Amino acid sequence: MGRRIYNDLKEIGIEVFVTEETDVEKALDLYLSGKLIDRPEIGCPHKHE
Repeated sequence: MGRRIYNDLKEIGIEVFVTEETDVEKALDLYLSGKLIDRPEIGCPHKHE
């Protein structure tokens, strides 16, 4: 996910997570327990002009 859409979604009140977790069930468990870590810096790796 690119930084712009990440910021746009956050700005309108949508909770967004960029995470290294690839297992959906584990990510959901982590989210529900308040332990899912948002890592926006690992989003879209290339630069846009």
